[in-house]
Amino acid sequence: AAILDQFGASALDFGGRLPHLVGATIREAHLIRMCGIAGIFRPGGLAPGDAEAVARMTDAQIHRGPDAEGCYQDDRVALGHRRLAILDLSEAGRQPMGNEDGSIQVVYNGEIYNYQELRGELLADGHVFRSNSDTEVLVHGYEQWGIEGLLRRLRGMFAFGLYDRHSGLILARDRLGIKPLYYYQEGTARLAFASEVKALVRCGAAPDEAEREALPGFLLFGSVPSPLTTVKGVLCLLPGHYALAADGRVQVKRYWDLGPSSPSDVSKSDRPMEELGALLARASREHLLSDVPLGVFL
Repeated sequence: AAILDQFGASALDFGGRLPHLVGATIREAHLIRMCGIAGIFRPGGLAPGDAEAVARMTDAQIHRGPDAEGCYQDDRVALGHRRLAILDLSEAGRQPMGNEDGSIQVVYNGEIYNYQELRGELLADGHVFRSNSDTEVLVHGYEQWGIEGLLRRLRGMFAFGLYDRHSGLILARDRLGIKPLYYYQEGTARLAFASEVKALVRCGAAPDEAEREALPGFLLFGSVPSPLTTVKGVLCLLPGHYALAADGRVQVKRYWDLGPSSPSDVSKSDRPMEELGALLARASREHLLSDVPLGVFL
């Protein structure tokens, strides 16, 4: 999946094309399915062709979400989504998903394991839900707590783009970077983002030009050190960070860090093994939330 997200079908390398072996790996990686997101934000107003570019980005990620596609557009943003339906398989669970007046729109890839708990809090505070999906928790959670308050409460793996008509575009990634998110900024005029680098290149939002500064890290470690990617100018949003795009500026902020090592509550317990077992059991239960059949691999 990491190879797919970085190189994609464009198979960029530093001399023309990747070796045949990597190409084969990419073809196998296309069997991996998950949601795909894409979008273009222009503070000064969308340009002709932006909506079509987002449609091409979305089509380039069809392997990620074979169940449905969706789009949203206003005067400053165009958003696209490819869906792999896991929770709430109905039409109500489709994306992009907005709030009641449409001023907030989100495209999202991932799973929020504590979404039922957060949904309960938001319902108690008067928010109205139209679906049973975890996606809608992002919409109303942002309304209730703001972006940092929302991110601090989320337990899960996620990457999302959230558009607020009144403030701009927010990109966010989970604490450990399980879900990918890449973006390309064209001066102060445009910000494009997608789940895969190749989607940005295919639609013309990013140049089809190799990032030579990424070569040493790739040769030394077998992967490109973040935030660089294989494509010049395309950056990876770091784990535990979010980016706010407004008025032609992009501010990247950290919302979570592992921090220095310290004794955990479990290690202070008189029964650490029992408490660790309970935590693992809880995490396993939360990972099994699904409206489709599940599989286990050991």
